[in-house]
Amino acid sequence: MVISVSNGVLPLSETARSCVAREMYRPDIDGLRAIAALLVVGCHARVLDSGLFGVDIFFVISGYLISGLILRALARGSFSSFEFYAKRVKRIFPALIALLVAVSALGWLILLSGEYRLLGREITEGAGFVYNLTEHWHNDSGFHASGSQISLGHLWSLGVEEQFYLLWPFFLMLIWKLKSRQLALIAGVVAISFAINVVEASRGVDNYSLPEARLWQLALGGAFAYMQSCRVVGLERLRSAFSTRPLSWLGLHNHHVRGLVGIALLVGSCVWSKGWSAFLALAPSIGALLVITAGSKGWVNHYVLGATPLVAIGLISYPVYLWHVVFLQIPHLISPQVTPMMTVAAVVATFIFAFLTYKYIELPLRYSPKTTLVASVLCIVMLACGILGYVMLLGGIPARPTPLEAKNLIQASMEDWLPGTQGTSWTRTSDRFMTLGAGSRSVLYIGDSNMQQFYPRIEKVLADHPLNGRSAVFAMRDWCAPVESDIPASYGATSSVCRAFVHSAFSYAQGPRVDTVVISACWRCYFLSFDDPLGRSGKLNPGAEEAFSSLQREIENLVLAGKRVYVVLGIPVSTDLDPRSMIHRIIVPPGFRVVISSPKRSEFTAAIEPVRSRLAKIAQATGARVIDPMQSLCDETTCLSVSPKGEPVYHDWFDLSPSYVRENVRFLDATVLDAEAEFQRSPRS
Repeated sequence: MVISVSNGVLPLSETARSCVAREMYRPDIDGLRAIAALLVVGCHARVLDSGLFGVDIFFVISGYLISGLILRALARGSFSSFEFYAKRVKRIFPALIALLVAVSALGWLILLSGEYRLLGREITEGAGFVYNLTEHWHNDSGFHASGSQISLGHLWSLGVEEQFYLLWPFFLMLIWKLKSRQLALIAGVVAISFAINVVEASRGVDNYSLPEARLWQLALGGAFAYMQSCRVVGLERLRSAFSTRPLSWLGLHNHHVRGLVGIALLVGSCVWSKGWSAFLALAPSIGALLVITAGSKGWVNHYVLGATPLVAIGLISYPVYLWHVVFLQIPHLISPQVTPMMTVAAVVATFIFAFLTYKYIELPLRYSPKTTLVASVLCIVMLACGILGYVMLLGGIPARPTPLEAKNLIQASMEDWLPGTQGTSWTRTSDRFMTLGAGSRSVLYIGDSNMQQFYPRIEKVLADHPLNGRSAVFAMRDWCAPVESDIPASYGATSSVCRAFVHSAFSYAQGPRVDTVVISACWRCYFLSFDDPLGRSGKLNPGAEEAFSSLQREIENLVLAGKRVYVVLGIPVSTDLDPRSMIHRIIVPPGFRVVISSPKRSEFTAAIEPVRSRLAKIAQATGARVIDPMQSLCDETTCLSVSPKGEPVYHDWFDLSPSYVRENVRFLDATVLDAEAEFQRSPRS
């Protein structure tokens, strides 16, 4: 019996082990890999906002290829878990080891002591394939999650894949023994993982890099690998379903059309999608799956994805993915202004190093006939890399000496807003409120990390005025806009969990003890988007007007209830204000030099004018009072990056230094002090 599939005519017998056993190389899949790699590189090069959807494509491809490999071996009765993992080691470890060794050497040359230790942590996490888990446990997220100046944050996706490889083979081995419903079980994994993703996101969990939230994409590719390799009858049923109305109107029963629709979904994801969620990831994931199901003879697959340039990039896509993040970060470390040509040079260097890694490191080891020996040595070397990173983290390998003038800048960048802590990141608050003082009346401070930065000053003011009749209550949640309306482009800052927290804060504000409410946030982060990479001209995001109206209603309600309400417009933010950006790195001795920047006030004002003017109008309409930090942090022409005494003003590019705030920021003092308390200071102050 024979049955026609998109790749040609394949034999099918009547027994369970008649699954397709031959492995056919598909150049179009390497072409699809190239598209995924180029999307991710474009995103990290800041030329393509939605390029991270390339990771979704990678996951579907990996699920398809790995599942096919396992299923074919099971069909032949020759599957060996040792052989499977040994081949994975030979495929994954060589290029990754090269990267980890290289960044440890590069880090010693251009990183400060604290940064070098943080890099050690990232190397250890990368070598252990747990970066996605540990960074989530550290409550960090994003490209520079750990604060290291050479971030290996992109290794989160490699961690997800390796965690998939640990469990998926045994799952397939288990269901292989069943007589029926194997495909239903795989489909169940897809559905359950997708549901977990949606539920976690709805509860405010940052699950972007968690394995349970990504499993559905890998299993989606595995489901088709099963249908194609092991149950062609199921594949025919799927094709028959596509041939039945109304699905037949889509033309998906035709492999040429599947390829075209798949590419259209990928292009649409890149053009129209903003942010990431399980639902937004459906389009690129299904698009990648449709391209794979079209087969190598589909028009798009054969003539576009199968083209030699794309196939060539696809072959080196893994080392491209590993190297590109490091090379794109180097210009930001060695130059205060990164030009387009520097970015182009970084991308070119990425492809050169990727090719050299592929040809001289990856291929010789991957195809060595001495599988056991090579895999064993690679495991030992990877373990050594992990140990090296841990020794770096403990300070066992000292970094290059740091100049004295840079130490104040480093200290400011490592100081936490919460007294009693001294770490390398900004402490995140839980949903509970934090109270200072024991006055009969309360001032409620509502906001995000931009409110957290003012905590040290309020604490000092209350300590200096023990007879003050007001206490301070802080209702703060990280990356949470203080509005009860959704802003779709805010990347989760107006999630349902966030809105629930904001609602509880405004409800608390209506209580009899609260007589003053102060609202502060990184308004530009949520309400504005910027077309230029330097953030010099912002425009309101979709949904911003509804959010402003919601904020105005809340303020009106508070004013009508007799509360004093203050709206803090926001501080100047810029990478030029970041203490670490003022430390310029050079490879030749002495290695570092300090260059103090003085950004122009006019640029900040123009960039955030749409949100500043709107907040000012809300305050005028409701009777609230406006506090403008720019009046204190800027003179007529420039904004301060260091104080007249030489103290760093900022902690990073969007938060003030806790030490500077504690001693110098006075524009919030009147919000918490009684009129008479301003003249009653503690004897120790």
